[in-house]
Amino acid sequence: MAASRMENFEEYMQSEGAYPNLIDIGILHYQIETIHPFVDGNGRVGRLLIVLLLMASDILLHPLFYLSSYIRRNRDEYTDRLLAVSEEGEWNEWLLFFLTGIKEQANEAFSRAKLLLYLREQYQEKYIDARPSVKALLEKIFTEPVFTVNRASEMIDMSYPAANQAISILEDDGVLRERTQKERYREFQADEVLDALNKDADEIPSPEALIEEEENRLEDITQ
Repeated sequence: MAASRMENFEEYMQSEGAYPNLIDIGILHYQIETIHPFVDGNGRVGRLLIVLLLMASDILLHPLFYLSSYIRRNRDEYTDRLLAVSEEGEWNEWLLFFLTGIKEQANEAFSRAKLLLYLREQYQEKYIDARPSVKALLEKIFTEPVFTVNRASEMIDMSYPAANQAISILEDDGVLRERTQKERYREFQADEVLDALNKDADEIPSPEALIEEEENRLEDITQ
């Protein structure tokens, strides 16, 4: 039974689909969650599948957001909506829930990206006259905010002493913080970058608020 349902699932996934891409992805997610083909990890696979299908459909160019946090925040409703499709055929309610999640996570990803861009601009302005190693490391902490001195040396393609000196400067300025409190194998982290990445969803400004703030900032510059 499960094997034939998986065959139908794979056939539908590889076809052009019957509906707009986001609707088809919602249908496929429901199917994989209800088929439950694996002994363990079905939920993780189902959530990962959403991102892969968004990228395959060219809706996302990079895996910039996941539905996991939305599902965790709405766990009971998520389960109820899936069950209601199976028992009552309530597809509209499930798809509305699913699309709401896509919208919320897209807005959250947009806002996080904006916060990181603002932070990057602040660093660029503050360290405009800094040595090359500092500037290079500041660029890299947005993609790898936790690292050792050896790793920093690789990240900026400079010597260990140059990387260590850049870290010391940024540590003194509070941009980086040593997190192990060890003499050897020290690790450093960029707290402001991690804070932007890890903020709770309700602590992040809305896209509308950030866009308005940016428009006001540009208006102040041009006046």
